[in-house]
Amino acid sequence: MAWGTFYALLVSPTTRLSDRDPPSKGDMADLLHSVGARLRQWFGNRRHPARRRVSIPCSVSVCEERDGRGRLRRTPTLSGNTLDLSATGLAFTLPAIRIGDRYIAGEDRTLRIILELPTGSVESYAIPTRYERIEERGAAISYIIGARITRIRESDRERFFNYLSSL
Repeated sequence: MAWGTFYALLVSPTTRLSDRDPPSKGDMADLLHSVGARLRQWFGNRRHPARRRVSIPCSVSVCEERDGRGRLRRTPTLSGNTLDLSATGLAFTLPAIRIGDRYIAGEDRTLRIILELPTGSVESYAIPTRYERIEERGAAISYIIGARITRIRESDRERFFNYLSSL
């Protein structure tokens, strides 16, 4: 297949070849981006671990390093439900974005998240990466929080990964 034909098929499969000029050297970055996008579209996006949509109960508390031994102390917890899980992160909903006077999604926060899996509780620590306020007509305000898992005990990790692979 000629370069011009390959380029035309990748960039715009509905454009006739006679309507396109051959690619210039400046189009190389666009071409590479387009090739990557098409491959992800055809074969699936494998840049991140697969997220599994699942709703399970969870409880979240904010950890703070306060004591003299450097141990993480926890604040009270909020209960919510997960939206999705992956090997490296999760998204969950909570009824508030604060616990006491502490923002859950604040900068340099570590969250302690307990997931109530059917096979038992799993304790993990995560860093919030994003949040979004959700307002639905006639419903209470809630928040979606995305977090990256940073630490999990080995026994809990095995239970967590087994649960993910069963989904």
